[in-house]
Amino acid sequence: MARTAGTTARIQRLTALIAIELIALAVGFAFGRVFIGHGATYRLLAVSVVSALVAWAFERRSLLLATAVSAVLLVVAIGIVVFPATTWFGAPTLETLRHMAHAASQVGEEARIQISPAPANDSLMLAAITAVWAAVFSCFALAFRAGSPLLSLVPPVALVAFADSVLEGVIKPIYGVLYLIAALAIVFADSLRRIHGWGPVWSPPGARNRLLPSAGRGARRIGAGAVVLAALSPIFVPGFGSKAVFDLSSINADSRVHVSPLVEIGAVLNQSDPVEVFQVQSDQPAYWRMVGLDVLDDTGQWSQAVEQGAAVQEGQQLATGLQGTTITERFTVTHDLGYPWLPIAYEPSALEQVDDSVTWFAGSQTMTVAAPPDQGATY
Repeated sequence: MARTAGTTARIQRLTALIAIELIALAVGFAFGRVFIGHGATYRLLAVSVVSALVAWAFERRSLLLATAVSAVLLVVAIGIVVFPATTWFGAPTLETLRHMAHAASQVGEEARIQISPAPANDSLMLAAITAVWAAVFSCFALAFRAGSPLLSLVPPVALVAFADSVLEGVIKPIYGVLYLIAALAIVFADSLRRIHGWGPVWSPPGARNRLLPSAGRGARRIGAGAVVLAALSPIFVPGFGSKAVFDLSSINADSRVHVSPLVEIGAVLNQSDPVEVFQVQSDQPAYWRMVGLDVLDDTGQWSQAVEQGAAVQEGQQLATGLQGTTITERFTVTHDLGYPWLPIAYEPSALEQVDDSVTWFAGSQTMTVAAPPDQGATY
């Protein structure tokens, strides 16, 4: 006599948890590549795993409640990971929110001037944690709440593709394979729920009375074949590894050199293709600087003090009674720059010649121009 077989609600929920955690791991590993070092990757992995747990734990609650709780816990996660010194035993404070608002206002500028892999500063980490958390949470909601497993794969795959688009290094298909395995797990978990929703599954006497083992064997074969085929087939596709026909990364981009003196520039200095920024004719070598970072906040970040600048004219004396050796320098900009600061030696005494109006900041011993210098500008 035939009998019913099927998966219990517990097995379905555990399958969904495993699937969404695989997505979280794939996104954390792949997206963490855009930062220097492994520390940022480990933090993104922890955040993505927690986001998956929150989405899974509140699956049976209303979507509004789950989203609200997820948003609150996201703020807590950002406070613990990015601004731990501002929290009160892990709970965010008003100071934490102020730091978050300031970092959020700098995201656009940092994303514009940084080159991947970038340093894991506060602004970029805040944006990365928010993106990873939202991608994992929305993936679970679309897959197991809305019943759209294929649509649910769009948010996480966007982060994986973003990491590949900004990193111009060696192709590493391992991240794509890992994401494909996680995507198949999402589809498999959704399939178990759909089969159970159709009604009881009948099996002949002597057959296994559980759907998961029998379905798992077939799914493993199909999944393994799909992963191998997807990993190897691009190698045989014409144009694999070559430059794109339509380079979307050049849209809205300019040719100016963007360097932020307020953050680490190790990623810029490690570029394979060096770019000459300016030339200096000087009596002797010197240390040329753009900005003096003379303010240290309680989070360990250096910044420039706020001061009122004064317009300076050609030939105007900037300081008198300076000690040490006086040298004469002539700067020539050799590439369009994307910042207003002028590289100069410390404690300049006079500005002899310049092509543009210059603002002098006596406190930080720095100079700026109204617009970023163009190639050929001299001073």
